[in-house]
Amino acid sequence: MPKQNHTLLHLLIERVNALSYETLAFLWIGVILGSTGLYFIVGSSPVHGLTTIANLTPHEQFWNSLYFSVITATTVGYGDITPLGFSRVVAATESVTAFAIFAILVAKLVSNRQETRMERIEQLMLRNASEGKLYRGRKHR
Repeated sequence: MPKQNHTLLHLLIERVNALSYETLAFLWIGVILGSTGLYFIVGSSPVHGLTTIANLTPHEQFWNSLYFSVITATTVGYGDITPLGFSRVVAATESVTAFAIFAILVAKLVSNRQETRMERIEQLMLRNASEGKLYRGRKHR
């Protein structure tokens, strides 16, 4: 059984690594916009909405929902708007999901940069080896 879990984890890692930067960015934006929609839909409820949007116009409710969603996705959390009821579940899910997607995106960027540098070092070493410029070290006295 542990071998199957290892296989599932390995498969998940492969799938995530196969995602492009654009796909990850669109997923992150999708989480923000989807959460904005949920905050907006439940915003009229004084029990399940956000604290400051219940008595606003629909236009103001949308922009406050988007603002809260962006602040939640970036894990800043100013505290000027707080979720109530069902919105707490949405906020917690959005925060964890958006943070994970953003972390994967940054990790892929760093990994790609490191891979590019390693390839460049390899090219320089091969070029130096073909030109007979290998570093042989210093002789100890």
